[in-house]
Amino acid sequence: MSRQGFAPSIAVFLLTALALIASGDPRVRRPVESTSKASDYDPTSKQRNAPASSTPESRTLGFVSIRQASDRGFMSYVDSEDGFRLEYPSYIECREQLEFRDPPSPTMIALNLVLSSEDPKTYLEVLRNLHGSFHREELNRVRWIVYRTSSDSIGYYIYRDHIAIDIEGIPIGATKKVSDEELRAIRTMASTLEFTRLSERMDYKIAALKVGDRFGKLTVQKVITRAAADGNRRKYWQNPLGEVDFAGAVKLTGVLGNNQTMNSGPYYVISTFDSPSYSRLPQIGHSFDFSQDHSFQVHLTNEDFVARTIRKLPSSDLATGLPLTIAVDHLNEVFYPGGGAPDMTARLLRVEEP
Repeated sequence: MSRQGFAPSIAVFLLTALALIASGDPRVRRPVESTSKASDYDPTSKQRNAPASSTPESRTLGFVSIRQASDRGFMSYVDSEDGFRLEYPSYIECREQLEFRDPPSPTMIALNLVLSSEDPKTYLEVLRNLHGSFHREELNRVRWIVYRTSSDSIGYYIYRDHIAIDIEGIPIGATKKVSDEELRAIRTMASTLEFTRLSERMDYKIAALKVGDRFGKLTVQKVITRAAADGNRRKYWQNPLGEVDFAGAVKLTGVLGNNQTMNSGPYYVISTFDSPSYSRLPQIGHSFDFSQDHSFQVHLTNEDFVARTIRKLPSSDLATGLPLTIAVDHLNEVFYPGGGAPDMTARLLRVEEP
């Protein structure tokens, strides 16, 4: 099951990713000189001509915070879950986690993140499918692999400390080309990308959990670390940062629904919770505002019991979409890279009386 909010380019890779990089002097806000004409570009030039009101507002997207950078004309993108930060020109729109655009151009700039115990070299898979070439380029004392495909996608790729990241420009629609300005923006993002301390990354925080640690009424029952989960594609749709199981029951008030499709069986979820329910959900590693993630839901795993329980409810309770209060146990969280909400499952115990 894939998480909404991931950039579409990840589907091109059939992978996702987590990122790292060592940055140079923090005062440097444009790429270092190279053979490309992009190095002659001042990324603040477009912003100087833009009205002040066009500067994006500070906001939070899951574990990602976006704020104005110290230098005028730049925004700071900090992913506390995956342990990296970068800056990008403020005329670029950050649409959601991992996805940027330079309006009105349809080109997408995506961050592709992959957790792996060894360098996955995802760019090689892309080049095998789309043919192309790559070379190495140094930005602020960090060597990147730069690749270009036959469809004119351009990516900057690096791997370090079990995480790979590439910043990829993907032409969409009639343009069929990443513009020089967009390429300069990509190089600016690469030249300012830096890693936070490993101890601050979510995979390290999950690994530090102990059985018996308490989160409200829930107790940690099992911890699966990134290293233990690495490569288990039968269980995980991509390598996760880790998984945590909880013992104990919790009450949640929200809308119960069935996300079943023509090609799947029943898929019962509860979502659109009230504020007290959000506060009962465990906060692992970093604080996360579940209420701001409109796609967040908890999947109920005991489908047969849920179906029997639903049949006993008055049809009007479900037809109106009014909130119900349910009790669940066996709560489980799986954290995937990208800065969004964890995938969460639980087992239905009962529907509470109104």
